Amino acid sequence: MRLPNSTFKITLGAFLLLFTACGQETNNSSTPPRVNNTQNGGHTGASTNHSQGNTSGSSQGQMPSGQPPQTSSTNPNSPIATSPISPPQNTDCYKSDAFTCKIERLITDKTNKYRASRSLQPLTHDAKFSFVARDWSLKQGKAGNISHNGFPNSREAIYRAEFAVSEDFNGENVAYTSMVGGGSDQSDAAAEAVAEEFAVMWWNSPGHRANMLGHFKRIGVGMYKTSRGAWYATQCFQ
Repeated sequence: MRLPNSTFKITLGAFLLLFTACGQETNNSSTPPRVNNTQNGGHTGASTNHSQGNTSGSSQGQMPSGQPPQTSSTNPNSPIATSPISPPQNTDCYKSDAFTCKIERLITDKTNKYRASRSLQPLTHDAKFSFVARDWSLKQGKAGNISHNGFPNSREAIYRAEFAVSEDFNGENVAYTSMVGGGSDQSDAAAEAVAEEFAVMWWNSPGHRANMLGHFKRIGVGMYKTSRGAWYATQCFQ
């Protein structure tokens, strides 16, 4: 689903194809968009993906300038309609606005539909994990690039400082998409379009897909929108 009169640029960092191994790479106007996927000890993805136990490299991309708009392709492996999923949910929208939280929850729902297509248990959407994920998306947006810098220690430190308890962060996906036009739309259709863009981007990247289908129980999704209309997204897994 696309927003009316909207164009998207996608940036990810992944595992194969557009994926890079350990190290950092700057994405400029001459390079294709990237996504980042990390598993503790590694990064992958046309988004970035990080999960514990997987060392697969890290991507870092500056927001492209002067590139023609690009869109993600339809994934032939996308799941067909599945029966409704009713996982346990921590549904509080913690320290964010309703529209942002709606997108975050939709991404979790789409992730769980992908998991259901592989006969996997759904992940619990956790508002506290989403707070940490959103904090990292904001920091990436302010920096103008995506990365897994500081993962997992800095994410765990943010959680500990905010909630006065400790939690492990075992996996992370990050990505951004730059949207032109229709940026003030906060309709259900707009939320669905943004959520679909990120869910499909990550699913189309083997490293990110591995996190989405990983042996996790909880997920946090954090979104941040820049003043120029770019959305940054982070998935945190436990």
